[in-house]
Amino acid sequence: MFSFEVEQKESAIHVMIGGELTIYSADSVFNQHVKVLPSDSDLSIDLSGVEEIDTAGMQILLMLRQACEKRSKKLEFSSLSEPVSRYLELFNLTEVFSLATQAD
Repeated sequence: MFSFEVEQKESAIHVMIGGELTIYSADSVFNQHVKVLPSDSDLSIDLSGVEEIDTAGMQILLMLRQACEKRSKKLEFSSLSEPVSRYLELFNLTEVFSLATQAD
């Protein structure tokens, strides 16, 4: 089961993602949730509730990162779950996501 909660906090949008962020949910995650996020706000994404992630889920996160960079908005990933941390380490993406916390 997938969950996606959005909350406005000061000048940023706080997003809590939970459940499975996999190929089975990627299309609906992108079309029903990611595409409708306001483009004029910074994003804070809490991944502590992600129980499973695969390449499709990681592509969603990378697309969010890229979109924020294009708009010069800050993107912060916080509270990584164990599956997300393992995935980042396995594919050597830890540094990519640490860079994602700062938009140039």
